[in-house]
Amino acid sequence: MEIHRLKDKIADHIAGYHVQAILVYSFNFDPQFFENYVMPIFIDQAEFTDVAIYNKILWRRYLKEERIPDITVYCDFYAKDSSQAPALGYEVNCIQVPAQVGKICNFHPKNLFLLLSKKGEEPIPKNQKLIVLTGSGNITPSGWCDNFEVFAIDEIIPDKNRPNPKTKNQLQTMISSMNRYSLKQDLSEAERKIDHFLKYVNTPFHGDDKDLSRVFYYSSNNSFSNFLQKNINSENIKKIEIISPYFSPNTNLLQILQKNYHDADIHILVPRLRSDEVSISEASFREIRQMNVSWCNWFDQDKAKAVRNQHAKIYRLHGQQKVYTIVGSVNFTVPAWEGLEIGHTGAIDTKKNIGNVESAIMYIENPTSIDTLLRPLEEIELGNLKFQPVQDIEANDGNAGDRNAPNITFLLNWKDGVLLYEIKDKCRGRKIVFEDILDQKELINAKQKHRLNRIDLQLLSTNSMIRIKVGQNEGCQSYAYYPIQLHIENKPLDLKMSALQILDFWNFLGDRDKQFIMSDQFSQLVTDNWGIINEAKSTYTSVLNHIATYFNALIKLEEYLFNQVKDRQLFIQEINYYLLSENIDTVMHCLSALERQVKEGEFKTLYWMFMQIAAHNLYGQAEEHPLLKQDHYQEMRANIKREKKAIIKKSKALAAEIPGLEEEHKLRWFEGQIKDKK
Repeated sequence: MEIHRLKDKIADHIAGYHVQAILVYSFNFDPQFFENYVMPIFIDQAEFTDVAIYNKILWRRYLKEERIPDITVYCDFYAKDSSQAPALGYEVNCIQVPAQVGKICNFHPKNLFLLLSKKGEEPIPKNQKLIVLTGSGNITPSGWCDNFEVFAIDEIIPDKNRPNPKTKNQLQTMISSMNRYSLKQDLSEAERKIDHFLKYVNTPFHGDDKDLSRVFYYSSNNSFSNFLQKNINSENIKKIEIISPYFSPNTNLLQILQKNYHDADIHILVPRLRSDEVSISEASFREIRQMNVSWCNWFDQDKAKAVRNQHAKIYRLHGQQKVYTIVGSVNFTVPAWEGLEIGHTGAIDTKKNIGNVESAIMYIENPTSIDTLLRPLEEIELGNLKFQPVQDIEANDGNAGDRNAPNITFLLNWKDGVLLYEIKDKCRGRKIVFEDILDQKELINAKQKHRLNRIDLQLLSTNSMIRIKVGQNEGCQSYAYYPIQLHIENKPLDLKMSALQILDFWNFLGDRDKQFIMSDQFSQLVTDNWGIINEAKSTYTSVLNHIATYFNALIKLEEYLFNQVKDRQLFIQEINYYLLSENIDTVMHCLSALERQVKEGEFKTLYWMFMQIAAHNLYGQAEEHPLLKQDHYQEMRANIKREKKAIIKKSKALAAEIPGLEEEHKLRWFEGQIKDKK
């Protein structure tokens, strides 16, 4: 086992390839960490920084350029970060694992699937490979940066020229099972692409039979102890090494190992915190030791000296013929070792299940090349240990009564400004209300759609978390949900800018490098040393002398969009981006900035004139463009027409407040002048 920085190892495997699809399984999930640290690894030649607002701007540019791969994430509902929802438009499925009354069962696998295609080649299976990471680290700063974790990285390449028509390999079965646990009907686009690739793979983890073979494990209808028995010759095992951060408060698993491998010495790594304290109770520690178990430190001195929380899960069984090393998500706890109870429908049995969703991979190797991992502690070392027991839901600790969140799917459509929800179960006899949006309306029907007002949209653009309160038996419990976010390009940018700042970008249309530099400079300007936006820095007041700037900028944008030669794909990308998206340099964001300045008492006439020109010279011209009249772009043209209509409606309402424009014939004259200039 070698020590590496996970981010660097993944980058090595990606080199020379484009990332086509990403599928993530994690217990804990931190969206901000994923978006600002993990996801940038997957974008070729990305220009991300450590300033979150700049990265948010950059993601929207990459969305326009179609550089973002399909991404689907699965995590445990109760272990996700409940402070901040995802800011980008990937799919996150938060799983509640059913359990017997009084039990806690977790969605606990830690896998990362990366479908890669060779650069410059057609993205078909013969030009692709699948990278599969199986390990112990969650998608959090601790899991990728701070803890001591373990990951196995495997490359899977096609071994068939034609797809399997019906049969599924183990990874395909796992992907479809995980999808069912989320109660979805269909695979996501990322899952579909990976599943299609795997149709060309008979055996994902085959090894070379002589010196190395691999066996994958996931816990659907298969306990971890059965997995060990099936793949290990028990008579040959002489030593078992166990590395786990969490332990059940009993010796049941030790009894299973001692029964199946009665000649084996059992060595267990002392689970240490960063503070060097032992993370289990002294009573449990002594009880395990009385089972004729040797508590150990790392054999490798560098690992022993490392100041990190121990979070790796490793089992190594030393035999005379082979050595079996298992790495993955499986703690030394009873729920982790239990198989899932799957009902006849393929869903987890809510009445019988007591097991987690887990995954791991076993490497079977010759013993000559395998070192021991652990060194038994001396008596003096044992006597110096200090104990600081840690309670954690990953160890299946906690109050099962708090794990009774209603199963609700929320869908947030940014283009239409509506929130849809579907209640699936666990709601009988309970009153459910929105906590901080929609005037705390009650969720009554199984399916419902609500139009969001301006205040709710502003709140959700800052943090898209949907919070509800559930009342039952005179008590009240709050739960947080990640919504599925549609049309993320229309999500208001959570950043106050003046219209003039936005128009500065239109002086460099088509100059990608200059616009990136300006975005970075603006991001640095409006954030403090901790990366927090300081709104006092983020706007400046426009003056009447700048009126010409507005119209010159509109002329430049019109020229860039409609009069410069572009291929069809780039033309569609640019129209969609500048007219139908929200980002630092788009028309929609500029209109929002002007509207805010008008509400603050600034230039109504300027805003009205800007809307008139935008509606007729930009949206009107796009609506009538021959390419957008083709059937293939019917939806896009309808969106442009809708935005144009909304702008004209706002401009007419504003005209009634402007002296000299309240008369209809004057409005018609001005509109005619604009149309004649096109």
